[in-house]
Amino acid sequence: MNKDIEKVQHLLFLWMCHYDKINYDTIKRYCEYLNIQFNLQITEHPAWTLFLPLFYAGNVDYCGSKSFKVTEPMMISHKRRHLFINKQPSVDGCEKLRPAIYRSEDPQNCELKQYTFNGKEILKHFPSVDSIISAFELSPKNDFSDLTFDNAPDQIGIAYTASKRYYFVCENRKVVEIPNWSINPDSVNVAYQYSRVLGKKSNGNYDVEQRKLSVNSFRFPIMLYRVLMVASMLEGQCPYKESGNYIFPGISKSIVKELDRILCKSIHYE
Repeated sequence: MNKDIEKVQHLLFLWMCHYDKINYDTIKRYCEYLNIQFNLQITEHPAWTLFLPLFYAGNVDYCGSKSFKVTEPMMISHKRRHLFINKQPSVDGCEKLRPAIYRSEDPQNCELKQYTFNGKEILKHFPSVDSIISAFELSPKNDFSDLTFDNAPDQIGIAYTASKRYYFVCENRKVVEIPNWSINPDSVNVAYQYSRVLGKKSNGNYDVEQRKLSVNSFRFPIMLYRVLMVASMLEGQCPYKESGNYIFPGISKSIVKELDRILCKSIHYE
């Protein structure tokens, strides 16, 4: 990650710590100010570069009404490794992985909320993307002339109007309306995953020998990202972005198996 951007992300995080919750429009304006103040030269949507990574990583969370708040500090452990979210531990050898995320291998006695991590068990509770889409509200829409489809030739899967109102056309031509991000920030992301399934496209690749997972970074679900990020970090690795993909090193085959179930068997094994 660009060190200047990482520094400014940390400043953004500290600014948010002063508030109970902050409206996204206010966050966007502050990101625009930071972009100019620190000459980051982000050409469009500074909040996408500065704020969204904090949201994806779990430093901040959505609290409704287009507002966000800093999450409560916590410690997440697996075997001998510990992650500290939103709180730097006072121990030697602590490694900073990202803004307000730290890793240590030393035994810890702290007052933070503590969780034991098991990625496979967490993912077992996630429904598959097709079942999520089928549970969305039915739409009476049957005229697709104003829609742009991700799978344009077949007019199936996710589609949207010029005003960014999202729909999903299922294989049986049933149409559902996808909730606005102000209701569920992950709903459109989930719809894109299932749309790729219907379009016979891969949602990711897994290198079995190297235990490395690669997924398309465009509209990847936030909750899935968080589980995979923590899994990678607790294996002594750190996820990164490369050529339009999120790369998660150190991911076990058992976690990928659950992810593949969620994504309707659209992960390619190498």
